[in-house]
Order: sequence, then C-alpha cells, then structure tokens
Amino acid sequence: MNPQITKYLSAIGSKGGKAGTGKAKARTSEQARKAALAGVAKRRAKAQALAHNPSPPSAESRPG
Repeated sequence: MNPQITKYLSAIGSKGGKAGTGKAKARTSEQARKAALAGVAKRRAKAQALAHNPSPPSAESRPG
C-alpha cells in the first residue's frame, strides 16, 4: 500500500478511540457511584431471577 495512504489511515484511525473522552464524558463521583450501583442492582436482580426460575435442563443433558 502507498505509504502516504497508510500514514493517513493511521492518523484517522487513532482518533476513533478518543471519541467521547475527556470533558465531553466527564462524570462527577456521585454520577459514577449511582451508575455503578445501578449496574450492580441490575446484575443482582438477574441472578436472583435465574435462581428462582431456573431453565429446564435440555434434552441433551437429561439421562436416558
């Protein structure tokens, strides 16, 4: 590939990972804590739902 094209693609590709960072995505510690606790609550609710309503075993795992 042409070295100029490679250099250009490298330059624009490196900007992709920087989208939505810094001041644009800055959160206060209260917002971060609230989001983290919401995620934990969501996972906990899902785990409890699975514990109370386990899926039936598949035909492949049943003996006989």
